[in-house]
Amino acid sequence: AIARGAQYVTIEIGANDACTKTVGAMTPTAVYSANVSAAITALGAQGTQIFVASIPNLQRMYDINKSSLSARLTWSVLGLCQSMLANPSSTKGVDVQRRAAVQARVNEYNVALQQACAAVATCRFDGFAVANYAFTKAHISTRDYFHPSATGQSVFAEITWNASQWAQ
Repeated sequence: AIARGAQYVTIEIGANDACTKTVGAMTPTAVYSANVSAAITALGAQGTQIFVASIPNLQRMYDINKSSLSARLTWSVLGLCQSMLANPSSTKGVDVQRRAAVQARVNEYNVALQQACAAVATCRFDGFAVANYAFTKAHISTRDYFHPSATGQSVFAEITWNASQWAQ
């Protein structure tokens, strides 16, 4: 985007930093924050208008589909976001704590996004609109039970548009 002189950039980044094979493999918050800050600062230095969307609530995505046999099988077979989705039917303390740790890291990433954006005049953060949205089963694809469905993409587009500098 910098090399091409982009005038406007939308940033939606962080779920893959939390969605790893283990909690220990997640990107440390300090590293995530430094990388995001460097990118937003560099874009802002060239006058690029920037919109930053918060990361969706991964715990909610898990909670919505944890009782679905199809979702649990798909998560296992595809190995999706094992830091959150491993042992999806388990209520053991270690698994509950692991999921909470992943969501806590996502929350930290969202704060890092907010802070990095606040430091650049040409940046607008969504105010946690995506993170706080209470999406439903209809918003999650039944292909992988992780990514947004067509309906979810539409809702995501509406949420981010309404939070952007363009809708104001």
